[in-house]
Amino acid sequence: TSKFYAMIEYQYNGQGVTDKFSYNLLGLAKGDIINLNRNYLFLSCNYLFTPLFTGTISNNSDINDGSGFVLVSASYSLTENSTLTLGNLITYGSEYSEYRYYQNALYLQLEAYF
Repeated sequence: TSKFYAMIEYQYNGQGVTDKFSYNLLGLAKGDIINLNRNYLFLSCNYLFTPLFTGTISNNSDINDGSGFVLVSASYSLTENSTLTLGNLITYGSEYSEYRYYQNALYLQLEAYF
């Protein structure tokens, strides 16, 4: 609809591995790689509450080890070319799973376009 948007995305990472005990943690720490595993599923829903205010909830899951993160955010258009976003990133997973290495985060983001 004009107010609701949903997306499902599958990612296959050819450089990833399916065994969590074979993860390239050094490559992740050095910034050489972004994802450790091979299969991911991303789900996202956006809702336009008003023309200026949007809410989003997303989930990224590592299909092989069951870990992932949930992202909840709210964006407000301050001006014609600036947006303020408040978000919360919450990670989950068992010990040694991919996303257990990441910290939960609360963030405030200002975007300006010119």
